[in-house]
Amino acid sequence: MAVDRHAPFLKDLTRRTRSFEAFSRIASLQGDMRALPFSDNRFDLIWSEGAIYIVGFEAGLRSWRPLLKTHGCVAVTEISWLTEAPPEAPTQFWSRNYPAMATIASNCAMAQAAGYEILHHFTTPERDWWTDYYEPLEMKIRVLRLKYADSPDALAFLDEEQREIDVFRQHSSCYGCVFYLLKKEG
Repeated sequence: MAVDRHAPFLKDLTRRTRSFEAFSRIASLQGDMRALPFSDNRFDLIWSEGAIYIVGFEAGLRSWRPLLKTHGCVAVTEISWLTEAPPEAPTQFWSRNYPAMATIASNCAMAQAAGYEILHHFTTPERDWWTDYYEPLEMKIRVLRLKYADSPDALAFLDEEQREIDVFRQHSSCYGCVFYLLKKEG
């Protein structure tokens, strides 16, 4: 089951997976991950990449736990501090844009408090950020700056997006996308 609020993303998923043998087993639902309409003990696995922040790491894990079958798993990515004492620039940026960002140790403690065993966690390669996110985003920012050159609000938004890229360029050793593999306890 694929859930997203944005119907075009679900249509794109259908288009891209149609040629796969497993396509017949993929269902999609346009909905809000804060109010999933599923019965308890339904899923063996819940997979969420780059989206749990919408609900909050611990809140998301707590709300998903009843949906898992006994010993079901959650595979989730979460932007996380990789150091206990990050420099001022990334701390200021993320305190404005994602104040709930926590360290790996804190996220593991939240997962355990929510009733999960930590099976594994790892930081995704920095190159993934560049190839799959920041390089395409920087190209789009350049295009949008020209398109919205007369809009101070749009330019301010684009400035903030560029700031995120610049902070990562300078401080990528301090934070990253961490993949957590968790198993529902008892």
